[in-house]
Amino acid sequence: MQPGAFTWDVLDDFGILAAELPWDEFLAALRASGERFHVLHPLDARDWVAFVYERPAEGTWREKHLVGGEYEGRSFAISDTPTLCAADRITAIAAETGCLVLGYTMVLTVGHHELIAARGSQVLRYRVQSGGYGDYFEGDPLLHESEGFDAILGAYGFDANGWLARGRRWGLLWTALDPDAEPEEHRRLYFGPMRRRVDYIHRAALKEFEDEYGEDEES
Repeated sequence: MQPGAFTWDVLDDFGILAAELPWDEFLAALRASGERFHVLHPLDARDWVAFVYERPAEGTWREKHLVGGEYEGRSFAISDTPTLCAADRITAIAAETGCLVLGYTMVLTVGHHELIAARGSQVLRYRVQSGGYGDYFEGDPLLHESEGFDAILGAYGFDANGWLARGRRWGLLWTALDPDAEPEEHRRLYFGPMRRRVDYIHRAALKEFEDEYGEDEES
């Protein structure tokens, strides 16, 4: 990985969100989930990758860094964790704002790829491909979907690379919901109706991950 790289797919595992919203409205929509998104400071184009991988100095397991910002009137957020693009988060933001919201997750360790697009109350596309455990497809393919998520973004007027190179970027401290203290909110965001449609795929991928790392620990 080159420290000065701008392209968003330099991360091994990542989740990226894009929305037809200005930054202030997008940030408010993210916070509506009940999670905390605290804006820390602006980021230079060369610093964003290191910031994503940096762990908060005195944080809990629920705290992560992410990069958010705006370019040409559209907002983006990127993290090295797939939970940023929880399908129920994306459909909730779209339904609340009436705007187009796109999300894409890639987790190389389990061969998991997930694409979700919604506008208003309509789910335009939900596609999950997870190793050999089965796929799920809902809705018609998006424009240029066969060419990858970067091509999809371009087809709908988003320029994620332009954002990371020339747009406004902020480093944020993201605090996920506590499943013990906030069980209903946690279940609604991470195990809502969209997630339940494909839960068998997630369970299979998680089992493979646990089996692999369990064997490593025993050895």
